[in-house]
Amino acid sequence: MAGVRRGRPLQGRYAPDALPQVLVTAERTGRRALESEVVVANTLTTNLHLLMASFYMPSKHRYKIIMEAGAFPSDMYAMETQARWHGFDPDKAVIEVAPRPGEETLRTEDILATIQQHGDSIAVVMFSGVNYYTGQFFDIKAITEQAQCVGIRWLRLLPPLATCRPTPRLGVDFACWCSYKYLNSGPGGPSGLFVHENTAMTPISPVRWLVGP
Repeated sequence: MAGVRRGRPLQGRYAPDALPQVLVTAERTGRRALESEVVVANTLTTNLHLLMASFYMPSKHRYKIIMEAGAFPSDMYAMETQARWHGFDPDKAVIEVAPRPGEETLRTEDILATIQQHGDSIAVVMFSGVNYYTGQFFDIKAITEQAQCVGIRWLRLLPPLATCRPTPRLGVDFACWCSYKYLNSGPGGPSGLFVHENTAMTPISPVRWLVGP
């Protein structure tokens, strides 16, 4: 296929310089990921479902999804759909972390405590980088470390970190984000997704990923 190069993300029929430079900058430098780990494709909810279909492999005992209360509605719908798809009751499978009474933002210690509380029943931690409504920037590094401490393998980071604040590699396994909030592309605008090179080569799902060497 024209435009596809070894070690680079799939770019369809177009040469690399055909992509809008603002997207290239956001995907490659803002996230500080390898070129082979990121791609601009589809829409946010589509990518969210693709990633969850690939890496959310719940078992009878490890099936819960930890996420923030008040996440973007389509993100919540996607998590509920994924739980139902695997035969779980969303009311039991999706655990939302809410602010304390009288407060509008989440305390990091409450997020970490929730992860610790549910421990080995958690399959995925799904958190935004920044809450779309409050603007709260979450401590993804602390959340990731806590999840790893209780043995959670799959950690994901949702939008809009790629577009509003550069971040280092924080140990997450996969992520997706939109361009319509902070890049002002409008509904249906292109989305981006990230799959860590180690995660992409892990045989956990029948869904395969195109990655570089």
